[in-house]
Amino acid sequence: GLDGSLAELYAMVDGLDGQVGRLLDAVDSLGIGDDTVILFLSDNGPWVGTNTLTEEEHRVRYVSGMRGHKGDIWENGVRSPLFVRWRGRLEPRLVTRATDVTDLLPTLRDLAGVQTPSARPLDGRSMVPSLEGDDEALAARPIYRYAHPGWISGDTPWTPEGLPGEYAPVDKDALEFERQALALREGRYKLLQNPLATDHEGEPGEPHLVLVDLAEDPGERANLAEEQPERVAALQAELRRWWEDILAEETSFQPAVFPVGLEGRASTRIKACAPRAVSGGLVNSFMYVTGWRVGGRAEYLLDVRTPGEHEVAAEFAGAPPRDATFGVAASGVSTDETPAAGRSLRIDAEGTQTPALVTLPKGPVVLSVELGGASDVAAAASARLSAVRLERR
Repeated sequence: GLDGSLAELYAMVDGLDGQVGRLLDAVDSLGIGDDTVILFLSDNGPWVGTNTLTEEEHRVRYVSGMRGHKGDIWENGVRSPLFVRWRGRLEPRLVTRATDVTDLLPTLRDLAGVQTPSARPLDGRSMVPSLEGDDEALAARPIYRYAHPGWISGDTPWTPEGLPGEYAPVDKDALEFERQALALREGRYKLLQNPLATDHEGEPGEPHLVLVDLAEDPGERANLAEEQPERVAALQAELRRWWEDILAEETSFQPAVFPVGLEGRASTRIKACAPRAVSGGLVNSFMYVTGWRVGGRAEYLLDVRTPGEHEVAAEFAGAPPRDATFGVAASGVSTDETPAAGRSLRIDAEGTQTPALVTLPKGPVVLSVELGGASDVAAAASARLSAVRLERR
């Protein structure tokens, strides 16, 4: 038989296959198959955790021979299958033209026969002509890719805290184009910028560039950049235009904004892993903030619809810090005023909380949570804040 890790992986595939079958059977048994569009697609690329499978098991699993893994810009990191079923409307067929996840919304819009607001143009385009059998109706279009630079090396096993700086809040003004891991595909050609490592290769300010012909080299082994400098320059110019267009968007790379008192609701849950900023040694993860020490501070953006006094409690993934105090304060986003601090959040030696009290003004607000003290420093450092809960009084 197979070793445990690979056997578990195949068992998951088999289990998923069975569950998809149950879903399709249920849709048909309910008599809604002719009115239901079903899409099946995967997340991008295989798992980055390279320490769970041997090299031989990797070869058995990844039969395509494509390069890369989840989180990078090589083909094995960005390709996904897409199955679309609409019984009685779409005939079974294979479509090989490259599309993008941004094409799903306009496709579903057209299949449903609805309109989208014209004030916000969509990035994607409808795939309906291809799904209905007209492959020539859609010319090849640029397909763009971005990867967090921390993922690119790929040999470090994933952890909840992520790879170095992976979940840290982003200052987009500090994002230099030349240091980004980006890719652009136009037809058969694909340009990859800095695909090999977190820190780009070459001289400062000169990104490492790879040009591949996917029609002749789907494994992306041959770099044609030196042979076709004009194509490289044109593709990189388009990639830069796309990147600068993203940066120009007011909300790009902006952390989540949490509405408080939306539709009169008294309770608001703020996910701790979506801070505007962290300081004092705090580490943001994909589910929590950890690494607490005295002075460690996390800030969250709020849109306060219903102002007033609120109780503030904390949720932790695992044990909370004991005999600890967190200062909680609020201030307007666009002002230099001193944050208005209320009663601190206290956690006693048994883990029981006394909520903080803070007054939230109407409009954009920054809510800060800062560790003021803890009797057990090690326990505080390992505590994982998962959420901040507000309750209007």
